[in-house]
Amino acid sequence: MSSHHIVRENQEPALLIQNVHCIDSESLGQLLEWSPTIVANEDSYEILQAQGFKVDYVLSNNQHPAFQEHLQWEMLATEDFIAEGISLLLKKNHLAVNILANDLNIEKLRYFAEQMTIVWFHQNLRSTFIHSGFEKWKPKGERLFLEQNIDNLSVSGLIADDNNSYSTESDGFYKLNFTNLKPVLLTETL
Repeated sequence: MSSHHIVRENQEPALLIQNVHCIDSESLGQLLEWSPTIVANEDSYEILQAQGFKVDYVLSNNQHPAFQEHLQWEMLATEDFIAEGISLLLKKNHLAVNILANDLNIEKLRYFAEQMTIVWFHQNLRSTFIHSGFEKWKPKGERLFLEQNIDNLSVSGLIADDNNSYSTESDGFYKLNFTNLKPVLLTETL
């Protein structure tokens, strides 16, 4: 008997692409594996289209006719591609997004992280906003970084390396607890 997965609409995280080259092609392939809703800027759209990937939305400063039936070409109202892309996805009822971009406004992302799950891929790093009680399984020796100014941080399964940098003690779960009301940024190496 074969195994089949039924993927409901908006079940998989959408993919918001400002820079398609900020992660390696294998990691990009893994993100594209489940055919997520893709929102791209014009440059990333052209690269993805040349590689045969279907893009759902293009956010651009330029008028452009959509040559593909499923493609929606949207004009940017501001210069903030990421904020407009996330707002578009929220309007389409997406609860999670993977973002490919080099530099982002962390405070603006934190605001959106209160409305949806955000994972940011950049420079072969994976950053996500977490809430107190977060736990994850990792092999021994994996490094992670936490933003500064975390109130009453307590960790288990981690060894402090230096300022806001930690390594996993052993294969297994690590856990983070803190009293910050807003989500906290956690960064891991890919």
